[in-house]
Amino acid sequence: MNPLDILREDAKAIYIGNLNTVDADLKLPDKGKNGSEITWVSSRPYVVNESGKVIRPHAGTGNRNLTLTARLTYESEILEQSFDLTVLAREIPWKAVKLLPTEVGIELNNIQKLHLPGAVIAEKDTGGFSALSVCWGALPKIDSPGTYRITGEPPLEKQPKLVPEAIVHVWEKQTDCELPKQLFKPFTLNQVCVDGGIFAENKGRMLEYLLDVNDDSMLYNFRVAAGLDTKGAPPLTGWDAPECLLKGHTTGHYLSALALAYCSGQNEEVYRNKLDYMVDGLAECQNAMAASGNFKKGFLSGYPEDQFDLLEQFVTYPSIWAPYYTLHKIMAGLLDAYEFANNVTALEVVSKLGLWVYNRLEAAGADTRRKMWAMYIAGEYGGMNEVMARLNKISPKPEYLQAARFFDNDLLFYPMDKNINTLPGMHGNQHVPQMVGAMEMFEQTAEKRYYNAALHFWQIATQNHSYSIGGVGEGEMFREPNRIASYLTEKTAESCASYNMLKLTSRLFSYTGSSAMADYFERTLYNHIVASHDQSGPTSGSTYFMPLLPGGKKGYDKTGNSCCHGTGLENHLRYQEMIYMQSEDTLYVNLFMPSHLNWTEKGIRVTQRNGYLENQATEFFVQGAARFKLKLRIPSWLDQKPKLLLNGVETEYTECKGYAVLEREFNDNDLICWITPFSFRFQPSPDDASIGSIMYGPLVMVAESEETEFLHIGGLTPEKTDDPLVFTCGGYKLRPNYMAWDYPYHAYVKQ
Repeated sequence: MNPLDILREDAKAIYIGNLNTVDADLKLPDKGKNGSEITWVSSRPYVVNESGKVIRPHAGTGNRNLTLTARLTYESEILEQSFDLTVLAREIPWKAVKLLPTEVGIELNNIQKLHLPGAVIAEKDTGGFSALSVCWGALPKIDSPGTYRITGEPPLEKQPKLVPEAIVHVWEKQTDCELPKQLFKPFTLNQVCVDGGIFAENKGRMLEYLLDVNDDSMLYNFRVAAGLDTKGAPPLTGWDAPECLLKGHTTGHYLSALALAYCSGQNEEVYRNKLDYMVDGLAECQNAMAASGNFKKGFLSGYPEDQFDLLEQFVTYPSIWAPYYTLHKIMAGLLDAYEFANNVTALEVVSKLGLWVYNRLEAAGADTRRKMWAMYIAGEYGGMNEVMARLNKISPKPEYLQAARFFDNDLLFYPMDKNINTLPGMHGNQHVPQMVGAMEMFEQTAEKRYYNAALHFWQIATQNHSYSIGGVGEGEMFREPNRIASYLTEKTAESCASYNMLKLTSRLFSYTGSSAMADYFERTLYNHIVASHDQSGPTSGSTYFMPLLPGGKKGYDKTGNSCCHGTGLENHLRYQEMIYMQSEDTLYVNLFMPSHLNWTEKGIRVTQRNGYLENQATEFFVQGAARFKLKLRIPSWLDQKPKLLLNGVETEYTECKGYAVLEREFNDNDLICWITPFSFRFQPSPDDASIGSIMYGPLVMVAESEETEFLHIGGLTPEKTDDPLVFTCGGYKLRPNYMAWDYPYHAYVKQ
């Protein structure tokens, strides 16, 4: 390579961590991988200096954005590489003014199953609530019904004078023990296919991108860790670079994406071959690791076990980086390969890995586990509870379900079970997938506390912490409830969090049948997930955050291999998951998008020919004959009653819990038309009614503008253009958020 090529390679290889939420000193390299000299310049040296020292802003003063510039020199050539980062302000200090009793109840004959949460809820002097870890005293002898009280060690860091108390209600027989029942289930992925519009366009781009991925690069870190030949492949970059502590997570998402692509009905053999190659490669690495004697039996990762050792010693981020999070992605990808593509080797690999998880955590002990899961980022475990329970469902083994229980995070699960909002200050995507796991645990254990926790979490997050696009969190963190206008920045709505919120929503919907949940799913899918994809061509580019500040512009992670890049590999191949659901005699239509359904149980095919976004009407064409109930979601944003036409004739329907119900014998070639007129409305923020989003039906309409102050748009009297989804209002063009993929926009305006 010539000197300039060396500089380019060295600049590309620089990795200094997750720059979106900096809260610890950075390690800034002074030499490149090929020998270049590196010096650093900071745009705000009083926040981050040239040696990487971080001085976080005082509590309440807000985060700080800055640019670090690496100046690389080699021989006579010079090259500069810039890195934008956000340094988090210090947390606002608080003290506990009151500790709520930790209450649990159990039947006497089940007393051996008593779970006393290692958490107590504190009322804060700054307002609201937070959960604190607690160590309880010994349980008294419980041999009869009654109320038992236990005290714990005071939470010294917050208020040493307050003594935690646990109250255990023991019943002869519990009177209120009815469990929620699953009302219906999703169709398998290969029964539903997305056919048109922006949905099919995004899907097509991702499918095309996957074909060109270098599988050996995806296996690079695993082969290095196992001591195997890397086959001349280049390593991945960014969060999957060899020097990064999170390496391996993208490979797990890639496995899931290939499994989803295999179910898409396009190029099945090609995707299957790539998936089989990846699984065989990982199996070879797992076997080599076991044979080397340097790893415990069953282990598989892109790095040695030392990160897990350090986590059990409570070493904090960024010295280690969420080892169980990476493990979850690998295990989830392997299970997807088995479930969606019937790759038996994938099940064998993940089964051995699952036993490694059990053995490791069983030996660690309850106190260590509790402390680990309370650690910021380092203890982030993604959906390990979900993947272990899911493994148990596929291949039952007591160790798998027990390992899933090992991931119970009482600091989240207990307050959510009690429907108390302790989310402010918590890391968003560290905790959303834990609730997906709680739903899986409920389904396998029938313990209602898991269901309650998941349901209340969903209600709290969507009602108090979500933006108009459905995304949650700012700077990855949950902020104070109903503070939306106060947190409109360039780092709002992490894509990973919405990915997992949609997973949680679909799981809960199958139990509740709530049209409000289907409304939320639509809002988040159409305005955040669909809008998170780089539309420049076949690319994996995804937004990390969805900027909602005035004049924000989307940026796409194409090579950084961040967490949101990983979920982005899957997002646009999952659109079909919530469109339809079924019970024995009912077809639920929750989303309106071009698609077709093969309802094999009924022997019919339903094709949704969708003009929903363009002309507010959706046609359903039935092939085959069967009797069933058709339930069409009545969107909550409608300001007039929708019309239903059967074979061109307006037809009456009944309404039930937010759905239009039509029950009849459907005949071959029946045509149903569902007309849902869109209208404009202003959706104000709860903390500032003058600031809000312009909605058109389900769509957040953004105004094209480079202005960095809020646009003042008066009465909503948009004028039509030649495009049915583009309007002009107050001198600005209004388009759906997903159209604003390459220019600055305003998702919130002033009225």
